[in-house]
Amino acid sequence: MKTFEFTKLDRQQIEKDINLKAKAEEDGQFKRPSASAKERSQVEAEGVDRIRDHVDINIERANRYLAPITNRIDEIRIIIKETHYYIQKVRNKIDEILEQAKSEFQTQRLTYDHEEKDVETFKKLNGFNRQPKSLTFQLIIFQIGIIIGLFVIESFANMQLLAEAIGEQEGYAYSMAVAALNVLLSALVGYFILKGALNYQRSLKKNLLILAMTLYGIFIFYINICLGAFRAIALNKDAGPQSIVELTVSQEYGLNPLYFWEVQWGLLSLVLTFIGITFAIISLIDAYFYNDVFPGFGSAAKKMSEASEKITRTDENLANNTQKIFNQEHIQGGNKLKELHDKELKELVNSSNLVTHVFDGYNNYIHERERDVNHICEEYRRFNEGIRTDGVRPAYWDIPFTFTEGVKKPEAVFKNSKAYYYEGSTIQDEIADVQKRLTDEQNQYEKGLNQLKEETDQKIIELRKTYAFS
Repeated sequence: MKTFEFTKLDRQQIEKDINLKAKAEEDGQFKRPSASAKERSQVEAEGVDRIRDHVDINIERANRYLAPITNRIDEIRIIIKETHYYIQKVRNKIDEILEQAKSEFQTQRLTYDHEEKDVETFKKLNGFNRQPKSLTFQLIIFQIGIIIGLFVIESFANMQLLAEAIGEQEGYAYSMAVAALNVLLSALVGYFILKGALNYQRSLKKNLLILAMTLYGIFIFYINICLGAFRAIALNKDAGPQSIVELTVSQEYGLNPLYFWEVQWGLLSLVLTFIGITFAIISLIDAYFYNDVFPGFGSAAKKMSEASEKITRTDENLANNTQKIFNQEHIQGGNKLKELHDKELKELVNSSNLVTHVFDGYNNYIHERERDVNHICEEYRRFNEGIRTDGVRPAYWDIPFTFTEGVKKPEAVFKNSKAYYYEGSTIQDEIADVQKRLTDEQNQYEKGLNQLKEETDQKIIELRKTYAFS
């Protein structure tokens, strides 16, 4: 906001407007005012009124100018006096983080302890002391990748070996079916049957699994040998490729792949059989070692591992999140103090200086108006004395004009603003006091933050002792 300036007064124009000289000479001709006169002459009074009007107009202008400035000073003082740092607010944030972490710690620790008991039960029931093997994401991808790779490779290899015998389209269909038996089904058997057959304690369930595994082994060997025999029969025929059904039921040559021992085997037929059986065995082994070899043992370990990872992650996040809050509060506390200094206090000084400028300017202004009034009166008396012949000089002529205290003193003229007026360097003294108070408040807040940080660190240590892993 621009500084306020009182308007200039054209005294000479007032003297012309009231016709000062002519009226003074006219009064002198008629020997006015009399020796006993105590009031100013009409023309003097008119000059005084003109100047009073000018003063009233400028006082009204100044009051309108000061109103929003003093309102803003009030707002700034309220801002400065309010509490800027709330340690309890930070404490509430920290407590909320600690409570959330404690809840997560409790949940995951219960899960971990429960699964750990299951693991120990597994060990005692099955008589071994090793820790369970738990799956990692990389291991899951690797072992599943083996199964998928085997399926694709066997499908392609079987198709190439069967295409010459029964045609490419039908060879592809049968190769996919056989690859599914050798690889995919073997993987399922290895995971759900082979694990139990090899690792369960002697029981009816273990015997049933061994029987199922034996039957599946016989089935897989027989299927692959029959497939090799089928290809050998097809290659020994003079006719072109035929369907597998036709070849199976054909008695033209007295050969049937179901009776593989009667078939004359070739190298490619043996390779086809070897590939199928080999891939089936690899799939069984891969599925057997997928997760822990003991059924259910790896699942418990996985849950333990997941709970342990969550506890560790919660522990790390707890320390990071609380430290983040303290760092933010230290930065925001410093920024708040800087903002108060650079914005509110600076604006307070500027606004107070504007008020001071008006008060000081009014002192000069009102003294100039007194001089204007006295100059008009002196001019009147000079012209009056130059005309009148009686030599009379009224007594009031020797008394200079002065405004009353209610007009002369800015504190009386601007009553609503006098509380905002600082003489000399008093505004700097107040600002220095405010700066010290704000700095002390911020230092106290920093001290409170450091104390709260120590309390928080101790609580985190207690949570770690109770729930986390050393």
